[in-house]
Amino acid sequence: MRAGLPWLAVAFCCFPLRAAAQPASWLAAQKLYDAGNFEGAADAYRSLLAADHRSAALHYDLADCLYRQGKLGPAVAGFLRAYDAAPRDADITYNLGLSLQKAGESLIPDGMPPLIFDLFHCLSRRELSGLFWVFWWAALILLGLHVLLARRGFGALLKPGLACLLPAALLGLWWLGRVEAAPRDPGVIVQADAQIRSGPGGNFSVGFTAPEGRRVTILDHKDGWIEVGVLKEGAEGWLPSDAVERL
Repeated sequence: MRAGLPWLAVAFCCFPLRAAAQPASWLAAQKLYDAGNFEGAADAYRSLLAADHRSAALHYDLADCLYRQGKLGPAVAGFLRAYDAAPRDADITYNLGLSLQKAGESLIPDGMPPLIFDLFHCLSRRELSGLFWVFWWAALILLGLHVLLARRGFGALLKPGLACLLPAALLGLWWLGRVEAAPRDPGVIVQADAQIRSGPGGNFSVGFTAPEGRRVTILDHKDGWIEVGVLKEGAEGWLPSDAVERL
């Protein structure tokens, strides 16, 4: 029974994320959505997210409303938040890929096999960190008990303790890889044909334009402007702060 406790924690951490919002409020938002009132439904989902900001389902529903209103940038941001929380959800993955495609890029980086990408992202960073700490503490506790019991002539916990160290190491490296691969300060362009300038101000020349919905990493900010790096092209420049939604 004790040997199965770490795996019970694994099953709990990997259980699909579902929203825990109030049923009545959720139904009210859904009725607005079904009636085609996407703006009202979006407001309702925002209210629900204020109480449950980690809900993948609520971020997905809000993003869906925004997409149907033609707000591609905010929709991409919402789908990205949902995907970060629930990367195994097929609907979230499909709609995120679709919205990114409309913005001129793709979810899977060029040259990366889809299977490798899916495996690398099959667990969220929150799940990876949770599983790492489960196995890490299990290993420490078992090895600590082994040392204490060995002094009394009992030493049966060495192998289980070492067995927990291997998945802890693998999960730790996987988690670190995900953190390093992700943009440090991610954002999404929410302005159509955003003019990216050479400096923080309207008097600077326009270096290039980027479509709404493009993913960026935020590099700096100054006087109401932010410096961004556009992930697809790798180019950098400045935009007004309200042209980018931070994730």
